[in-house]
Amino acid sequence: MPNYVLETFTFEEEIKKSQFISILLPLKTKDEYKDHLKSLMKTYPKATHYCYAYVFDEVRKSNDDGEPSGTAGKPILEVLLKHHLNKVLCVVIRYFGGIKLGAGGLLRAYVSGAVNVISKADIYHQEKRYCYRLVTEYKNIDVLKKYLLTEKIETRDVLYQDNVIYEVLSSRKLDDLINYMQGQIAIELIAEEFALVKGESDE
Repeated sequence: MPNYVLETFTFEEEIKKSQFISILLPLKTKDEYKDHLKSLMKTYPKATHYCYAYVFDEVRKSNDDGEPSGTAGKPILEVLLKHHLNKVLCVVIRYFGGIKLGAGGLLRAYVSGAVNVISKADIYHQEKRYCYRLVTEYKNIDVLKKYLLTEKIETRDVLYQDNVIYEVLSSRKLDDLINYMQGQIAIELIAEEFALVKGESDE
């Protein structure tokens, strides 16, 4: 499952007198990166290089912006892909400090910038959720509440009619609930949806 960022994050470090500023931004469209680049060039004027990579679904692009080929944009892109990030732009801006880093040094510097700004970011992933309607008699409420609390299932709504009706949201199917309630409950799956959940996807 892909991972996402919802806000902009920044990381700065100095390597052999060169200043590296890494910015991680969410993308709403595959072409929005152009506007972000223009904005960053105004925010950080007269930088030597604005190296970047972005991922938007199947579209992947990187740019070394004058650094030796393969030392900046592509390594940044590989870091984004390693973290399964989607709809995201990572720009690493360099102010040259007078000391050349060499191809290996440059590659390490740009990878470091991408890795560190991602480590600062709040990462989200999409998680499939199942929405259920649960109907049971009032005498069973305490047993049902215990199950929902133990299994960390979110309660969206409760209606008190002839029976009590719960609308709940679960990250897994509730196949075990009928046995848990000894058959004293009616379960209806009413929707499946995806929600953004904080944390990187394990997949």
